[in-house]
Amino acid sequence: MHLWSILQLLVLLMLANGTPVVAKKFLGERFTYPLDGGVVFVDGRPLFGRSKTIRGVVLAVLVTTAGAPMIGLEWGIGVLVGTFAMAGDPRIELSQAPSGSTTEQPGKRPRSTPRGAVSAACLPQSAVLDDS
Repeated sequence: MHLWSILQLLVLLMLANGTPVVAKKFLGERFTYPLDGGVVFVDGRPLFGRSKTIRGVVLAVLVTTAGAPMIGLEWGIGVLVGTFAMAGDPRIELSQAPSGSTTEQPGKRPRSTPRGAVSAACLPQSAVLDDS
């Protein structure tokens, strides 16, 4: 892959991941509807986490779509990069309990792993590191 293509994709990824942060700075808590619609996982926490909002996802895809032609790529590439960037970064908070099950430990912050939901769910329990 050529250096220019890599740089173009990195710019789009920065746009996709930075847009929700900038939107929150300017819009505050306005239009912050949870992407999961308030659905909680079996552990009682939001399905996609507390920070995934419809506003962030929509704006990220729109900005990368608009930004792609500005750096010499087709708008469809912007749609794909924005969509996959937003779909590929859900966080799962896991903590290794002494019994081998994954539960939150009182007084201890759960470990946040920067892996996709599917890959983290497929990891063996021994692969989840303890913060201590």
